[in-house]
Amino acid sequence: MRSKKQLSQGIEFGGKTSSKVFLGLLCLAPIITFALGTWQVKRLKWKNKLVAECEDRLTYKPIPMPRNVTKEDLPNLEYRKVLVTGHFDYSREVYVGPRLHDTRRGYTVVCPFVQSNGAGEVLIDRGWIAAEKVIPSQRNLQHLSVPKGEITIECVIRVPPKKG
Repeated sequence: MRSKKQLSQGIEFGGKTSSKVFLGLLCLAPIITFALGTWQVKRLKWKNKLVAECEDRLTYKPIPMPRNVTKEDLPNLEYRKVLVTGHFDYSREVYVGPRLHDTRRGYTVVCPFVQSNGAGEVLIDRGWIAAEKVIPSQRNLQHLSVPKGEITIECVIRVPPKKG
């Protein structure tokens, strides 16, 4: 015995209601697809503009690091090259990791840089270092890996990421 009605809801299968729902979804699919495509094109334009702006700022000549930088100034300074004069404080070096680089274990080194103009300290990301070279005295080429005295370095300013 066959029944065209579902016992719990009283909806007929193969009737007009289900074909209307199917037809409605079929008509709605191109509209949704068009809206998503338009959104992606707008996002692509925004992203290309952002990348071009960052690449443009990287072509500017380096400027001296501004003495007083506020949170409001940071978006205008992001990806700008600056010159900073001072010395590293190796006693407060921070190792972030472990991080893998070509299947080798190591760390990202972040070191405070004390500015000689009295403007305070800035954190410098010095890059990746192998785990066996974490202790500064064990590093090769001491004059490059642990420079002493006052130096001037060229940096790129980055805005810290927002806390998630």
